[in-house]
Amino acid sequence: MRNVSGIFYPDHFQRMHVFFPNFEPTVILSQPDGEPWRGLRGRVTDLICRRVTEEDAYRTEAYFCGGGSMINDVKSLLLGKGIGASHVHHENFF
Repeated sequence: MRNVSGIFYPDHFQRMHVFFPNFEPTVILSQPDGEPWRGLRGRVTDLICRRVTEEDAYRTEAYFCGGGSMINDVKSLLLGKGIGASHVHHENFF
């Protein structure tokens, strides 16, 4: 997300983690300036570079939604880390 106002269904995603322990909801904001935010800051590609390792590739399913350039960047990063194309799912948002 870009800013705090863009965050949707935070409680829903936290509850999903209770029922699906391997599901890890993580929010990173690219432009939280001027808003109270104590979470992660940066682009989703920054998060992938820090958190997704090649050792994770065999057990990772990725789901993401966004603009065309973000989707291309994220998909390239995930495939480069060894995640199979059939495990990378996306939807264009705009």
